[in-house]
Amino acid sequence: MKKILKTIFLCVSLPVFSLSAENLTQYVNPMIGTDGYGNVYPGAQIPFGGIQISPDTDAKFYDAAAGYKYNHTSILGFSLTHLSGTGIPDLGDFLFIPGTGEMKLDPGKRENPTEGYRSRYSHDREWASPNYYAVELSDYGVKAEMTAGLRSGMFRFTYPKSEQAFIMIDMNHTLWQSCEWSNLRMENDSTLTGYKLVKGWGPERHVYFTAVFSKKLKNLRFMQDKKPVIYNTSRFRSCYEAWRKNLMACISFEAAEGEEIIVKTAVSAVSTAGATLNLQELNGMTFDSLREKGVSLWEQELAKYQIEAESLSNLAPTTLIVDCFLKRLILFLHSTNHRHHLVPVRCMSVRSIPDLQLHTILLFCPEEILSVRVPLPVGWQ
Repeated sequence: MKKILKTIFLCVSLPVFSLSAENLTQYVNPMIGTDGYGNVYPGAQIPFGGIQISPDTDAKFYDAAAGYKYNHTSILGFSLTHLSGTGIPDLGDFLFIPGTGEMKLDPGKRENPTEGYRSRYSHDREWASPNYYAVELSDYGVKAEMTAGLRSGMFRFTYPKSEQAFIMIDMNHTLWQSCEWSNLRMENDSTLTGYKLVKGWGPERHVYFTAVFSKKLKNLRFMQDKKPVIYNTSRFRSCYEAWRKNLMACISFEAAEGEEIIVKTAVSAVSTAGATLNLQELNGMTFDSLREKGVSLWEQELAKYQIEAESLSNLAPTTLIVDCFLKRLILFLHSTNHRHHLVPVRCMSVRSIPDLQLHTILLFCPEEILSVRVPLPVGWQ
């Protein structure tokens, strides 16, 4: 007996059942794969997006290749670029650190978070869904939310009442690899741009960013090697621009109870001008409208897949974990000149596969073997 199952995007340990085409993202759990050796980040990204805004619990921990480790109890901050599912760390560019109280310029250690700028957090006060991540930083009392567009995104930081609120940007922060050179520049009273050169998987990786703050940058300092950058006769040093390694931007301000600071940001692999151009994607957008747009894009991707299931007890079962939007699936299925190819699938428990990530379809049904029918794009022969 055949059953038509609309796109099943199951990252939860529940049995398969028929779903409507509406609100498929409710079945997505971005936290799957963030522990063990999954090396998955839980942060905000749209399908095929060029920016991945996500928390980093570690920078120099090899088994946190995506920056985030579920069982680690403190967060360094939130960076703009991440890899998912890789075995070797890289990226983690432009770490944003919202907080209150004393600005500490060292990351600190997991064993003693209070010695640095990292903050403890609880999974009870952490939220993740397609194109949205949020967490309350326990040591600062700040709620950090993030959502993404194509090459741009937004932070929304909600502060408690504080005379010592701040946002820092650590240019040196890189996942496992090393930042060899960096630049920070104040463009106007609300805009920063920056650049870094990373020695990582490749000998030279250039990446640029811009950030526009909803609060004026009245108290902005650039720090280099933990010392204020001031104008003097040395090359590459002024109050408004700095070059070299180990740079940080430190922005301090007073915050009212519940005050929200919006940071619009974008990245580019070409130039700061390119990052500024990419920021135009956010014109006319609010944090919530950007989030909703990303959810709509995920719904469109998930709705492309239809699964036909029937009992095929006489077939030898095989196992298939299907990546729901990457071309890897299509390449795998495309073994003939036909536009459709049926693959027998043995269903299993999600608990046996700890490395699933957000964009993974897992089919599991203890008593049945399923066949997956996926249409190939026009022109793929």
